[in-house]
Amino acid sequence: MIRSAVALLCVIRLVAADPPKPSVPKTTLELEQAIRKVLAENKTPGAGVANLFLASGAMPLARYLAAGVRIGLGSDVAAGPDAALFSVMRAGAYTQNALRAAEPSAAPPLSPADWLRLGTMGGAEALGIGAQIGSVEAGKEADLIAVDPSVTLPLEGVGSQNEDGPEEMLSRLIFRAHPAMVRGAWVRGRLLPA
Repeated sequence: MIRSAVALLCVIRLVAADPPKPSVPKTTLELEQAIRKVLAENKTPGAGVANLFLASGAMPLARYLAAGVRIGLGSDVAAGPDAALFSVMRAGAYTQNALRAAEPSAAPPLSPADWLRLGTMGGAEALGIGAQIGSVEAGKEADLIAVDPSVTLPLEGVGSQNEDGPEEMLSRLIFRAHPAMVRGAWVRGRLLPA
């Protein structure tokens, strides 16, 4: 079974560019291996959360990353549950944890920093524009948000974001995201009105 529209498009492109020969994959496993190879060679991004939302399978992220496929997160409201990228990160992490429970993997689970990278630089690289966007660097364009991580504390007034390290704070931003945590947003350097 083909697990994503991107994979299907890659197979169509592969077949269109090179008509089927006797070596065309015949089993699901052979087809998935061929898809991963095409994706890795073309550095084509895959789809993940949309597949889960549409009940069309779960992206085997660890296998795609191991194969060298360039992966980026994004939101597609037409084929996903939420436009917020923190929600996409959370859904991706939950999906990959469920896959790991069903099919144990030697690959370590992604950290919150890994998920943030997939949602920023990973997305820019997957689109081929990593030199222009995706990270905060001199000479790059950036859309930024300022967040108040105290909004994500488990109980109001209990604990302090100052006690947490960056990984714990990032974990809370992903797994306990709330619209009230956003204190400001800048697009191309301009502060948006509240």
